[in-house]
Amino acid sequence: MPTEQVHRTSHQVTADAPAATVYGLLADAERWPLLFPPTVHVRRLDTRDGGDGSRVERLAIWATANGTLKHWTSRRALDPAARRIGFRQETPAPPLRSMGGTWIVDALGADRSRVTLLHDFTVVDDRPDDVAWVLRATDTNSRSELGRLAALASRPRRLDGMLFTFADSLRFRAPAVTVLDHLDHAALWPGAAPTVALRLPETGEVVFKTPEPPAPLSVHTGGWTVDADGPDGVVVTVRQQVVLRAEDDVPRARQDVREEAGRVARTALTRLRDRNELIPSSA
Repeated sequence: MPTEQVHRTSHQVTADAPAATVYGLLADAERWPLLFPPTVHVRRLDTRDGGDGSRVERLAIWATANGTLKHWTSRRALDPAARRIGFRQETPAPPLRSMGGTWIVDALGADRSRVTLLHDFTVVDDRPDDVAWVLRATDTNSRSELGRLAALASRPRRLDGMLFTFADSLRFRAPAVTVLDHLDHAALWPGAAPTVALRLPETGEVVFKTPEPPAPLSVHTGGWTVDADGPDGVVVTVRQQVVLRAEDDVPRARQDVREEAGRVARTALTRLRDRNELIPSSA
């Protein structure tokens, strides 16, 4: 049986931020959809803490690569003392045979650090077109992630100050399974910019992210959930998380975004309700 070639890449960025701040952003993987443009959703599957502060965890990750949505499970080993995070995909998404690497954060002084992102991967049958595709995706995503990481780490309060969450709900006269079966974010959301949406297999929740949201947003993510409400009804909730662009008037932008995004969500909820009320509740 032939052995595929191991390809290796290395990307670096310098951040005007303490190494501990940078490492903290990398360690909090479930927040990556708000940090990294390619990441759509991350869910921690399990975690095991070591006695010295280290941790091993498994993550379900959905992210775009060259514009294509990919999903994989990754095992990470976190070492805060060394400020290193090793990762390895358990079942890589095609065309990969294997994919792993390491995040390394080195202090360059009290308020300056260097971040190195290493990857190693193999591709099924070493097909040249597939190797080129993975190299392009790895380079694009790594540069995007490192650039965003350095920008946020240099102003650690920026994300929290510009981030806010809100929700809109509507009651339906329909079984939960009926609502879930007809929950198509792209078809329901009016006038949306190109959006990536996916249905989580365990819960049926639909999560979405707009990779390039219009001003005044720099990040826009969200999700649909369905909860039982009596024997013949459910409550459908749309939760949205947005990060404002720093140059905007934050109080006014918050108000405008809440009103407009809420209006869009309520329109989508009404469309979904109208579709489901055309279906007999016993269906």
